[in-house]
Amino acid sequence: MSVVLLVFYLFSYCVGFVGFGLMFFVYDAPRERAMVWYRLFLLSFFFYLLHKNAGFFCSEFLGQSLFFREPWYVVGDMLVTAFLLYTYGRFFPAMLNRVHPRALNPCLLAAAVFPLASGVVSLILGQANPELTVAIMRANVVLVSAILALSCYYFFRYTRLAFDPVEIPMMRFAGVANLLFIGPFIAQTFYNFDAARPLRPLAVEAVYYFAVHAANIIVIGQIAILQGHERHAAEAERALRKTPVSFSPRERQIVEYVCRGLGNKQIAAELSITDYTVRNHIHRIFKRLGIRNRVELLALYEKHLID
Repeated sequence: MSVVLLVFYLFSYCVGFVGFGLMFFVYDAPRERAMVWYRLFLLSFFFYLLHKNAGFFCSEFLGQSLFFREPWYVVGDMLVTAFLLYTYGRFFPAMLNRVHPRALNPCLLAAAVFPLASGVVSLILGQANPELTVAIMRANVVLVSAILALSCYYFFRYTRLAFDPVEIPMMRFAGVANLLFIGPFIAQTFYNFDAARPLRPLAVEAVYYFAVHAANIIVIGQIAILQGHERHAAEAERALRKTPVSFSPRERQIVEYVCRGLGNKQIAAELSITDYTVRNHIHRIFKRLGIRNRVELLALYEKHLID
């Protein structure tokens, strides 16, 4: 079981790296401020998960079943939880286009400070009282869950204010994923961190991390493909405006039929030619116009750029 979990953790990191790559280098966000905080949130979640996985490795492969009492783990948990809460607390209000109440900002800041203060208390008093350390870790998890639940309320209520086609599915997915994650997250923590028994590692955070980045890959991948088509069509349009391309009567007929939505076999039947001939004509038309598909051809046709 431990090996299976380790493999899944590594796989989730690989998916995360792909998601990071798309988010940082491919997706051109129209609202850069919100995306900066989203990227920082993803980065903080990576460190949060990495810290949990380090504990898992110590427990399962190094035999340190009570690692969560160690100062290094307490300090790490304090820092990564505060980083996670701060970045997420800045990200989800930024997505809402200033519709959240002003009183929410100090509340979110206080939530980010709590893990730091509680971590100091745990370092001072936790060595003599392991139950206190466990209680503080559980309190941090409940706090994270509360912030996630609060963001769900705002995401579902204000989705209509999204500026960007990526933001709408992102907000909806975040709301659903958070709701599905909160229950298992709390249950896992109350089961795992128990001073009376060794940790039995579960993978709820890794599943959430994997799901978030998989959604990013799907949504941003689709947007990147669409943006690529739009850029290519714009380049073809600029080239046509600079150097118009004329076609033979037969080619103009084929262009008109394609733009009316006819398939190759239908065009062949209309013109009494073979399907192979139609494909050759369309291939030459695309090549001369510098386009790649029928959607781009239709865009040029509707702008009267094809004679």
